[in-house]
Amino acid sequence: ITLESNEVIDEINILEATKKSMRHSFTELKIKPNLLLVDAVKGLDLPCNTVPIIKGDATSYAIACASILAKVYRDRLMEEYAKIFSCYDFENNKGYGTKKHLEALDKYGPIEGFHRFSYGPVLEAYNKDLKLKV
Repeated sequence: ITLESNEVIDEINILEATKKSMRHSFTELKIKPNLLLVDAVKGLDLPCNTVPIIKGDATSYAIACASILAKVYRDRLMEEYAKIFSCYDFENNKGYGTKKHLEALDKYGPIEGFHRFSYGPVLEAYNKDLKLKV
């Protein structure tokens, strides 16, 4: 699995970072497919037929399986981050802004080099933190 950093996501946006990761992952495949099914993402510009399927994880078994694998990977990653940054409730957040996580952002501020500052609640917490330090 190829992941783009929070800095790349902030720089080019989450959709373009997703496309970049997908293109990189494709180049790493030892056997290149003739057909690639993707969950709604268009404009990948890959050297094979690419079919973006709206709500692909609900209509394609292959996309659903890939989605499950990606979510399990993400959940395990978040559980590891929770061991390092225990106050942010990453073990329950798993990539989504839970109430407890948003409260921690408000209380402790975002982690530079980790949180995505292009995400509204993170930027809001960061700006609030700056105002408190001035």
